[in-house]
Amino acid sequence: MPAHNPSESDSPYFDTPAAMPVDGVWSTAEAAPAAAGARGLIAAASSCSALLVALEGRPAHVKGEAFELVVAAYLKTAPCYQNLTGVWRFADIPADIAARLQFGRRDNGIDILCQAADGKLWAVQCKYKSRTDKPVGMRELSTFTQLAALSGRAIDTCVVAHTSEKPINKLHEATNGGAGDSAIHVVELGWSVWHEMPAEQWAAIQSVCAGSKPKELDPRAPRPHQVRAVEAAVRHFARGDRGKVIMPCGTGKSLVGVWVANGIDAQSCIVVLPSLLLVGQTLADWTREAVALGIPTEFMVVCSDKTVAKGAQRELAESAAEVGIPVESDPAIIAQWMAMPTAMRKVMLTTYQSGATVSTAAKMAGGFAFDFGLFDEAHKTAGPDGKSFSTLLKDENLTVRRRMFMTA
Repeated sequence: MPAHNPSESDSPYFDTPAAMPVDGVWSTAEAAPAAAGARGLIAAASSCSALLVALEGRPAHVKGEAFELVVAAYLKTAPCYQNLTGVWRFADIPADIAARLQFGRRDNGIDILCQAADGKLWAVQCKYKSRTDKPVGMRELSTFTQLAALSGRAIDTCVVAHTSEKPINKLHEATNGGAGDSAIHVVELGWSVWHEMPAEQWAAIQSVCAGSKPKELDPRAPRPHQVRAVEAAVRHFARGDRGKVIMPCGTGKSLVGVWVANGIDAQSCIVVLPSLLLVGQTLADWTREAVALGIPTEFMVVCSDKTVAKGAQRELAESAAEVGIPVESDPAIIAQWMAMPTAMRKVMLTTYQSGATVSTAAKMAGGFAFDFGLFDEAHKTAGPDGKSFSTLLKDENLTVRRRMFMTA
């Protein structure tokens, strides 16, 4: 079957494979044992982290097969990818899509292809690194740099999944400037995705790899202090349009925000955060609960590297790639998302620094208004008028019918 070449022969940090594919295709004698061995290792591992440990010392093609199986199963089951309607390993790509993309027998660096609900395609490369202290180099992603040329053939997003502890060097340069500045989005799934994976997510991956249906997620149950906070907020917003929730760190403020949005039946929500790290963490909470509760939801993450100093743009672009889903910064695209009629709930996650971008987009969308706004670490909005952290506080910049400010 056509399969990727899992070797990293151009890197001194990868084990030399025991056997190499011919013309990018593993022989049946090599492929079948690799698949069987990989699935067995996945089934026996107590966690994703334990699997990666168990793979050490295994033949290169078994490592590559196991990691690719895990990545494909992750994209099929992780709540933040609920909008993907198709996830195919290279050999299983539907013939009509392969023909449209002019794919031949060789994968040319594309190990997995995904299709989103809007028809856009994501190309995925899987890079298993034995030396996790060494980043994936651009030489190892030589074909990835060519994927931008496929954007005219419907490739919208490039995903690089790897096992290195370090982010990919100069990843933003692979697509002419990074998230928001080119026709193609970039997503990076690195070390923390696999080593900090929740047990329920690993169980879902094991189920998919075993050919069975994953267990459905159960909604999280609020603790007593969260119940009190949610009930008080819902009562308040029955008559008020602004309120604040003050809770200590680590007491579940993010989930309180989800439950308040549900309690007031908000059909459009904006969650504003001070960092991309918090955007990623909050996205995980909101997407999980949307799936568990069966609430059809369209998510968008907005981050603009034009809001920071030029010297910091590279770091921000690379961080944006690690959010986990494509990030937007073009007001026209954001406005189109806002204005698109849908029966689904709309949830936007953004940074305070991107307030001007969101404001511009809302005006382009004809004065789009959010039902509910959640402002995390709200103490950071204090200060002189005109600072970027205060842009979204005013209806003149963005109409939000109810604003909830959260802080410790």
